[in-house]
Amino acid sequence: MLKVSVNNQLIDIESDTVLSELVKITGFADQMVAIAINGEFVPKHQYEHTVLASNDTIDIVKPIGGG
Repeated sequence: MLKVSVNNQLIDIESDTVLSELVKITGFADQMVAIAINGEFVPKHQYEHTVLASNDTIDIVKPIGGG
């Protein structure tokens, strides 16, 4: 098991977890989000191929509409 920080909360994940799986685990699968790992935004097409590492800091943000 690995520990990662998701939106400032520590969670345990399996060692081979990819970003797309984390999106499902955290309940963001049906939402439009942007994700940064350790301060670097990850393009959505790379979510399936981005393997998470111990102590990664993941920020999942939803766009806010306004005018």
